[in-house]
Amino acid sequence: MTVSDVVSTPAKEAVWVRRVYAIIALLMAGGFFYYTHQYWFTAHHGNDQNGYLVGGRYLLETGTMQARPADAFETVGRMWVTGHEPGTYYPKYPIGLPAIYAIARALGGNTLVFLVNPIAMALALLGVFAMARRLVGSFYGVLAMLILAANPVTLGLVNNANSHATAIFCVVWGLHLALVWWQDSHAGWRA
Repeated sequence: MTVSDVVSTPAKEAVWVRRVYAIIALLMAGGFFYYTHQYWFTAHHGNDQNGYLVGGRYLLETGTMQARPADAFETVGRMWVTGHEPGTYYPKYPIGLPAIYAIARALGGNTLVFLVNPIAMALALLGVFAMARRLVGSFYGVLAMLILAANPVTLGLVNNANSHATAIFCVVWGLHLALVWWQDSHAGWRA
């Protein structure tokens, strides 16, 4: 059996087995969110976090991430770069996460902004389960989920307002949907 054979064919399991493991996976993701939320805080000292959060605030309030300090001596963070016009600054990273933060702030205020990454990481765990389950079965999907959940980097970044948790979410679900497209040609719209 080759790697292509494993990837090309979804793992076969009884419906009741899939449902039981899906419930276990949901409980695990909920438990992960609950227990990591005990260490959640609504502030972070990092430069990148400042750029993402302030960029999102400016995007919501003004429609652009541009910062225009009142005078030349006003401090802007190290995450900001100068714009084309003198006296303007922009975050050095792309608009994606600040746009998500702007939407979250519009929908639920600052508290929801700081919950974006914990929610994204819990959903990434479910994505790892879904992807591994298609390849090797539900039991190994739960184990893959545990590996990601117990990783010190995952635990360190789950409550951090930088881009890592949302990036993991996007990569995991993108890979899962590409796998679905590969295995089920009739489900290509999902990819």
